[in-house]
Parts: sequence; structure tokens; C-alpha cells
Amino acid sequence: DDLLFEPYGEKPVRLLRREVLQLDVQARDANLLKLVLQLTGPEAPTRASATGLLGSVSDERAVAPLAYVLHDPGEEVRLGAARALAAYRTPLSAQALTLTARAAQETEPVRTAAIASLAQHGDPAAGEVLWGLYADLDQPEHIRAAAKTSMAERFPDLLKTRPEPEPQSTGAGRALLAVTGAGAGAFTLG
Repeated sequence: DDLLFEPYGEKPVRLLRREVLQLDVQARDANLLKLVLQLTGPEAPTRASATGLLGSVSDERAVAPLAYVLHDPGEEVRLGAARALAAYRTPLSAQALTLTARAAQETEPVRTAAIASLAQHGDPAAGEVLWGLYADLDQPEHIRAAAKTSMAERFPDLLKTRPEPEPQSTGAGRALLAVTGAGAGAFTLG
């Protein structure tokens, strides 16, 4: 390669480009730090905005702060974090999204966002988590529906190859049938 020289010191342009790239990395680091600091600020809208920006920086160092704010008191912050984690296919993001998707105490919008983000990861373990949510008849219907929709989009074979979940008959249910006389044969106490 012929090296071009900078007019004020004969420094090869290639080296200048490398320095510019280094500055870009430093600027990106500063931007990342600024966004992470915004996550800890007092205003929920600022924290929520930072989650969206952290989802777009393409820096895996954003995963841990995003996973952390999945426990933020502000629902819009947790919702933003769940959506932003879709951009990062790491074990930590998958674990954080799985815990959030399964968290019964979490709000519907945040759980639904965690389900959709987990599906975007596309890995078979995510499909199994979604199947588990769908097959769990104790889950709220909207969570089961979100899991089924996400599976239909990203893991259609799971829905095609597995039987539809059905309520299981429990011992308590059989005992109730026997006591009430419902079932194969009725009896009377006499």
C-alpha cells in the first residue's frame, strides 16, 4: 500500500485513521458511561429513555445494566430494558429475560416484552422457555397467548410437534368426583 502523508507532519493517513477509530471507541465508551449513569438517575422518564438508547449502542457491556434495571420501580424503565435486551444475544440477557417472563408479580406489558425479546434471541433454549410458559395452564391467558404467538413466529416446529397442553386430572379432582357422585357411577349415602 502506498501511504498518503498528512500535510502537517508526514504522519501516514492509515495511522491517523487508527487514531480516529481510537477516539471513536473512547467516545463510545463515554456515551455508554453517560447512558449507564442515566439509568441510575432520579427521573423514571430519563431512565426509560436510557434503556432504549442502550439497546441501540451494540455494546455487550450494556447487558448487565439493562438486566439490573429490570428490577427498577418504574414500569416504563423495566419495559424499556426488556425490549432493549432483545438486541443482545448473551447468556446474561437470556437469563434476565427468562426470569422476567416467568415472574408472576411482574406486569403484563413487561412480561410480554420479555417474551417477545426472548423469542428474538432465536436460540432453542428460548423456545423451550416459551413452550414452558405456554404449556403452564396456571399462567395468565395473556402470557400463554404471548408465548404462543412468539413461538409461532420464531419456533413454529415446537407448536407443530408437541401436543396441545391439557389440564391434568389431579388426585384432589378425582376425590371430589367420587364424593359428589359425579363420574362413572353415582352413589347415595344412606
